[in-house]
Parts: sequence; C-alpha cells; structure tokens
Amino acid sequence: MTYAWPGAYCYLHGEKLHIIKAKVADHSYKGTVGRIEQISGSSVLVSTGEGALAITEVKPEGKKIMTASAFVNGRRLKVGVVFEAV
Repeated sequence: MTYAWPGAYCYLHGEKLHIIKAKVADHSYKGTVGRIEQISGSSVLVSTGEGALAITEVKPEGKKIMTASAFVNGRRLKVGVVFEAV
C-alpha cells in the first residue's frame, strides 16, 4: 500500500507518525494544538486549536499501517498527551 507524499505527519516522543486517514470531527475543542481529546473504538480525536481531527489510521516510522486506536492503546497513551508539531 502506498500513501501520498509528503502527506500529514507529526511526532510523538521523537517518533515520526504519518497520518494515513483522518477527517474533520464535529467537535469544537479550542485547546492545545495536537492534544488527544478523546479515544474511541474507531478514532482518536486530536485538537487543532479551532476544532478537532478524527484520526483513524496511522503509520509509525518503520512500522505497518495500523488503526489510530491500536497505536494509542499499544503505547498506553491517555487523553491529554500532546503530539509534537512539525
């Protein structure tokens, strides 16, 4: 599977994380940009400063594409963790 380059990506604890699938969420978070606001079964809601992005698939550097929920659960991330800006 391929994905568009350069696409969207961020960092978490120095690890590059490609955002494979996401959509604008119907939430009005005005918190810290990149902060995990909610973790659900199918997506992870991340604040954009003016709303939220529902991330559903990611690709950690050197790994295979996985659901955003699997990524967050595998690293035991909680609401409030902030992804680092590029």
